[in-house]
Amino acid sequence: MTMDTLKQYVLEADEKSAERLLRQHKLYEHASQQLLLQAGLKANLSVLELGCGPGAMTPWLCQQLTKGGQLLAVDLSPEYIRKAQSKTEAYENCECIVADVHHIDELERKFDIIYCRMILHHLHDPDVVMQKMMNALNPNGRLVCEEPPIMEHVISYPHSPAMEQFKALAIKTYAANKSEYRIAYTMANVMESAGLKLLIQQIFQPLLGLPERKLHLMALRDMAPKMIELGFSSESELIKLSADLENELATATAVSLYKMFQVVGVKRA
Repeated sequence: MTMDTLKQYVLEADEKSAERLLRQHKLYEHASQQLLLQAGLKANLSVLELGCGPGAMTPWLCQQLTKGGQLLAVDLSPEYIRKAQSKTEAYENCECIVADVHHIDELERKFDIIYCRMILHHLHDPDVVMQKMMNALNPNGRLVCEEPPIMEHVISYPHSPAMEQFKALAIKTYAANKSEYRIAYTMANVMESAGLKLLIQQIFQPLLGLPERKLHLMALRDMAPKMIELGFSSESELIKLSADLENELATATAVSLYKMFQVVGVKRA
């Protein structure tokens, strides 16, 4: 792990953030599982999960690799890795380690599938990391990436001034942090330019029931320290924004979470 990479992240990585990630996972879980199965996930493959977080997808991946398959799950956060390890300790086919995605070449291992979800848009150089991922694939290996352009396509209807303010602040914060959050739009091009054959290109976006809308408030909480650090807002302003957002979300007729771009590329033999 390097402190430089750790500092790149806009969002906090604490206990409350882990709760947000696990709640968020429930909304994307089925679509992510279907994507991996469509990409060719089988019981005997070697799989790398990059940015596993607190282990939302990790147990399910272990369960799929029942015939000699192996899973290596990595994350930058030691706390998240401890959580992932606790969820997978019953599986002999899983290893969870702290590692920086920028240094996956140092693993000196090849994989049949490399999977990441909502990790590349935090980075300053996601195209470089994608190239390292592709280099770590076996011939005919699959690179499976799921990324949102953060909040650019989040829906709240009727018009929500607080949501629009939050979206503008979030985008401004990611941009000032030099996070290439628009990697979602260019993942397919990066794969094709590197010689991969595109297998899947699609989009998934969940709508939120009233309980799930709290995810937006949790995300605002996790982004708040960076927004304050960059001088884009004050603590009191963000407290007011959170209260306004909570009121508007409670009366909205339609609210979405992030639009997820799903792309799968195959490394030619």
